[in-house]
Amino acid sequence: MILTKETLAQIIRSNAGDFAVYRIEGGKAGVVHYSANIPAFSGLTSEEYERLLQPDSLAGVVKDDLPFVAAQIGKTAADGSDTDFTFRIYHAQRGFSWVHAKVRRLCAAEQGAAFIIVNYQNTSEETDTFANLLDESLRIIYVIDAKNCELYYANKSALDFWHLSKLSEGPCYACLHKMKSRCSWCFQNEMKGDRLHKDASYNAAMDRYLQIDAQRVRWYGRESIAIFATDVTESYKAKLSMENKNSEMTRVINSIPAGICIFRMIAGVITCVDVNPYCCQLVGRKREELVGEQFENISTRAHPDDRAAMARTFTTELAAKRSTAGTFRFFNPAQGRYIWLQLEAALAAQPDGEDYCYM
Repeated sequence: MILTKETLAQIIRSNAGDFAVYRIEGGKAGVVHYSANIPAFSGLTSEEYERLLQPDSLAGVVKDDLPFVAAQIGKTAADGSDTDFTFRIYHAQRGFSWVHAKVRRLCAAEQGAAFIIVNYQNTSEETDTFANLLDESLRIIYVIDAKNCELYYANKSALDFWHLSKLSEGPCYACLHKMKSRCSWCFQNEMKGDRLHKDASYNAAMDRYLQIDAQRVRWYGRESIAIFATDVTESYKAKLSMENKNSEMTRVINSIPAGICIFRMIAGVITCVDVNPYCCQLVGRKREELVGEQFENISTRAHPDDRAAMARTFTTELAAKRSTAGTFRFFNPAQGRYIWLQLEAALAAQPDGEDYCYM
């Protein structure tokens, strides 16, 4: 069967949607006709679209999807079986868009050529509403292929984070980090199930810490991973700084041959953050029993007759004078009796604005 001009004209009149007719020969596709809206799928004018198709009718297909698209079209041309699939095409403004294609053979090979019709649906337009909602999220959201890390989607926060104006084809390590191989910090191999959570994953390329929530999804029929990330660099570094400061503080006070207890004062609440072994011995309690306990509770172990004076000394007087001292009876459970303790305290302001009390 030969596709005549009359037959083609009848096909054009009977198809109200967006479609194209291709001549398949020698594994290559040549455009016979396309409807008026097809260039807009790629964000192009008709003239720009014509120039794009001149070297190859499939030149508008994203490179990574091209073998799959060519195989699907070739199968329909060869055996006449209908097929439908979703793939990516280049887009002038977005980088690429997703389209859904339904392929049907019009006539079998005649002198080595076959003709097919492809009805297109711009699925990116359908999902724009959801994309616009995701663009309002402050979280970094992107989707990658579960096998080869091909980047399929990124919301505005993700594009802004990686300083991109639009999506480009390729794996995430190339598109986002300009790297030639998978990132050494890639968490994909850690996903043993369908979901993964990481409190802080260090992104060496950006020198940022990201909180990661990832889950397996099907994205336009492809096995993919959706990543929801939050930049937690400042809070995580503050936590590390506090841990390092506390570690150094512990080393220093443990070397002092006297009972040392350190309190942190925030909004009037005084909490023990560290204590050395000699202090534990004096009060007859373990370190883990003291660290984290509020001064208000610790002071209840003072002799009933001394509690009011002790509370006044180490709250009101300490806040006013920045340093104070006093002698009080304190119950030692290891000895089963009250012992006299000479307590001296001084406040030291920290760079973060908090006050530490060294007693």
